[in-house]
Amino acid sequence: GWTAVMREEKPRPHSFLLQLAAVITHYTGENLKRVHCPTSIIAGDEDILVPPINSKLLKARLPHAHLEILDGVGHAVEALAPEAIVASIQNILQEVS
Repeated sequence: GWTAVMREEKPRPHSFLLQLAAVITHYTGENLKRVHCPTSIIAGDEDILVPPINSKLLKARLPHAHLEILDGVGHAVEALAPEAIVASIQNILQEVS
């Protein structure tokens, strides 16, 4: 449904350029080694905006993290598979308690 939304509510060029600049300049790879809390990485196998290979690379930098690639899910995991987000939070809470 994202394509239909984008057709109806086209992003303003200025907003699009700001988002593009943020994507191009944002890098946290070196900071990931400082993360020591329980971490869950959830991605959709049909995400064309941020392909699942990126989540696998993230997992490589966070070896203690749990990685879950969801079948048939696209970019907006929280909207398309909210139950997976809830289950992940519950798992982390059980892990730390």
